[in-house]
Amino acid sequence: MTSRIFTLILLLATSALSAQTCEQQYPNVDFALIEDCNGICVPANWSGDNACDDGSYMYNISEEAYCQVIDADGDNFCEYIADLSGYEFVFLNCESAQFDGGDCEPIPGCTDAEACNYNSNNATVEDGSCKFEDCSCADYSLSLTMVTTEDCNGNCAPENWVGDTYCDENNFMFNVETGSYCQTTDAEGDGFCDNMEDLTGFVLINLLCEATEFDAGDCEIVSVYEVTEGSPKKLVKVVDVLGRKINKTAKNKLKFYIYDDGASKKVVDLQE
Repeated sequence: MTSRIFTLILLLATSALSAQTCEQQYPNVDFALIEDCNGICVPANWSGDNACDDGSYMYNISEEAYCQVIDADGDNFCEYIADLSGYEFVFLNCESAQFDGGDCEPIPGCTDAEACNYNSNNATVEDGSCKFEDCSCADYSLSLTMVTTEDCNGNCAPENWVGDTYCDENNFMFNVETGSYCQTTDAEGDGFCDNMEDLTGFVLINLLCEATEFDAGDCEIVSVYEVTEGSPKKLVKVVDVLGRKINKTAKNKLKFYIYDDGASKKVVDLQE
């Protein structure tokens, strides 16, 4: 009961603080303050100063100090401050802050966080473009902090998985709605996806196909002719992905060649 009462008091105190104006929160500040898009108190003269304050600056009201995160040359001057405690990012590019007093251009887009094309990074004004069904990878890329692309089965996968030196052939599962992934097996055969309670929304990612240039070369691909011509090893048998013995001339896209020394080679038949 005591903990519940303490929690209630804390919530009431937080609510009362948020209801206060910037002048009430900081009575000792001798210049005008305004709230940014996230309720952070900043100098009022930042609005309408011909500079769009959209996350490019951090401000510390206690020290009345600020630093520039990104300048025209891409430098981050905030990195030179040893202790950034008390510094907050300033965002005035929103309707409630009148788009920084006109300093920022309103950007139309989807502003509904439930939509698959929610443009969290850029859109400031809802334009009715939100999509909730039949979403493409490009739509999901807007709502995530990553660019996605289609794998061999039409599932969305992180674009930077292609050409990252890892062969993505059903070794990972990806959830495009949350931007999260899990590993199905590692070198020891452990399945980390098995440890997750809910795999809803997760799909196996396969980038081993011609459409993705075989994971941009991450997957070792050998043609039938490269294996059969001039091979110093003796071919014992050929099996399919299920381990069933097949003829080496069978029209299977993916085969496994087993040799007399115990070695095996994954082979993709590039011939129709």
